[in-house]
Amino acid sequence: MKPCISEATTMPGTFAEDVAAFAEAGFTGMEVWLTKLENHLAAHSASATRKLLEDRNMSLAAASYQGGLLLSQGEERKAHFDDFRRRLDLCQQLGIPTLLVVADFVGAVDETTLGRAIVSLKQAAQWAAGFDVHLVKPVEPIDVVTAVARAAAAREHRA
Repeated sequence: MKPCISEATTMPGTFAEDVAAFAEAGFTGMEVWLTKLENHLAAHSASATRKLLEDRNMSLAAASYQGGLLLSQGEERKAHFDDFRRRLDLCQQLGIPTLLVVADFVGAVDETTLGRAIVSLKQAAQWAAGFDVHLVKPVEPIDVVTAVARAAAAREHRA
């Protein structure tokens, strides 16, 4: 395990400010808030960003968050998956090995919803693997992705 600090703890700061502050505080790893990174990359190249990280001895342990992958449909689904592919590319370019995924829903899940979520999660994991990125679902009070994974395992076990 490699300890890191999350940019969610410094929301008003920019990506570059966070890298500097975290390094000055002695951290060598950070969890990137994707919106901050995307804003940074709008004005700085990926190579300049890698240099910034190298100069501060900072590694990017994970990127947060990607939502909208499990239940969105139609144009909304296309938009979420376009963002997802773009973010996977960012992760690959900057050597971020893990992308945190949030569930689209909470509460009771019917069989149809569960089936759609399983298909979408499998598809997302396949795409992520193509970019050498692992997907992780943070623990929430109602952990839907864990329920989906358990249901998928149970289905495969019965088959």
